[in-house]
Amino acid sequence: MSTSQDPPRKPAKASTAGGTKKPKATRSRNGCWTCRSRKKKCDETHPECNQCLSKGLKCEGYEARLKWGNGVASRGYLKGMNCPIMVMGPGESGGAAGGGNAARAKPAGSVKKATPADSDSEAGRGKGSVSSQNEAGDSAGTSPLSTAASSSLSPSLLSAFDQELFREFKEWGAQCLSMGSENGYSPFGEIMAHCEVSEALMANCLLFQLSLHPEHQEKLEAYYGKALRLFRQDVCDRARSLQDATLIAGLLLCSIGMQSCKSWTIHLNGLYTILQQRTAVQNRTPVAGELVASVGFLDIPSHIVGRQTPTLNIWRDYCRGKRGTEPASGMPYSLLDIFSLIAEPNVEWAFWSWTAGGLPTSRFSDALWEMNRLAGIIHARERRPRSRPGTLGARTQIPRPFSSPPTETLVGRILEQLEHVYDSPEATPSMTNLLLFPAFTVGTQHRFLTAQQRSFLEGFWAEYFADDGSAHLQLPLKILRALWAAKEETSAEEIAREWKVEVGLF
Repeated sequence: MSTSQDPPRKPAKASTAGGTKKPKATRSRNGCWTCRSRKKKCDETHPECNQCLSKGLKCEGYEARLKWGNGVASRGYLKGMNCPIMVMGPGESGGAAGGGNAARAKPAGSVKKATPADSDSEAGRGKGSVSSQNEAGDSAGTSPLSTAASSSLSPSLLSAFDQELFREFKEWGAQCLSMGSENGYSPFGEIMAHCEVSEALMANCLLFQLSLHPEHQEKLEAYYGKALRLFRQDVCDRARSLQDATLIAGLLLCSIGMQSCKSWTIHLNGLYTILQQRTAVQNRTPVAGELVASVGFLDIPSHIVGRQTPTLNIWRDYCRGKRGTEPASGMPYSLLDIFSLIAEPNVEWAFWSWTAGGLPTSRFSDALWEMNRLAGIIHARERRPRSRPGTLGARTQIPRPFSSPPTETLVGRILEQLEHVYDSPEATPSMTNLLLFPAFTVGTQHRFLTAQQRSFLEGFWAEYFADDGSAHLQLPLKILRALWAAKEETSAEEIAREWKVEVGLF
């Protein structure tokens, strides 16, 4: 159970030079939801706190809520489809405390502690034996979902340990992947039906569920290897490659690889092969349309640090021209279109010319989009020596002379916006992933940063990307620290390649 602590001190302002660094303080988690959102100390009076009443505010109470936190699938294309964390009010059980990740705060069920012993004994009995099936049947009990995968993939093919994992996945893991898009439709909503016909997807669902259990991390490598092998087999099979289940399996594989800090972009090659095959035979389903955008989002070249495979330009070739806001990321489609052309010689002008174009906005979304736009300009300037004529240059008319603020000015503007967001009480978890790219991009411009500004970025990271077991969220900060400490000229890209990691800033 979380305990009440002193109110937090915000990170040292980016514009402040000199001075001593304030000690870190952890935000109190026991106050009412109104005080939490305002980042104010709550007196915790029930049923409504006096702090809210004295200011004429509506006290939103203390009851538990589901918070869409930093689960395995929370970055990038699965943003908004991550695992819900039960955020508890004061006096409630701490088993699902809001500060934990999805693996420690589960909406339903858990793999039993005796399961590792069960798994060891299964090796002697043989996988999929009758005894294994009976044990798993007992654990599944009378769950209404216990027969979901019975038509094509018999439960007898799964060990008792896997059956328990799959039971969990059916009860709450699949729901973590089924949060709807803008129009209420999610391509992951039918994942259970797809599991019935795809062994590769079944393996990736088990891998996904296992990754939510840190107590079983020693099993993860074997499950990862099996999921990868089955996915590659399906990609090479003409009939199975045209199934939506294969696309979903590949997306899950990328997400889990990213979360585990593995090299994951190689899986995009298999997904790209599938897209080419489906285009050739004009195989388009409603689910596939949603999934193609997810694949394209993962391939955006500006948002991957240390990439070990060539960019496939999936968004540029398959996804451009949509209107509205991409539901998984909260980014306008028109802005993503520009990011997909980041290597084009005139892309900076396209960033400067971009406007929201009538999209519904808020103070918070405006700040997020502006930071990403400015970070895109910085990134385009970093890539400029490698730019070559291409799609954008053929269409864009650039007025002459064209001058834009120097990079140092852009860095200062982004830092100001980051501080503004930190102070904003309307910040919502559904869009904070958009902070990752600009915060990291600013950090890479170390030649323009003071020690106080670096301290601000570290404090900002601790607030919005807390170290709660999500290694992939801490990896960008570790790279920045290595960059800041480097005595020789280097870059974040070079450090990531030296460490053999691929970082998705999604």
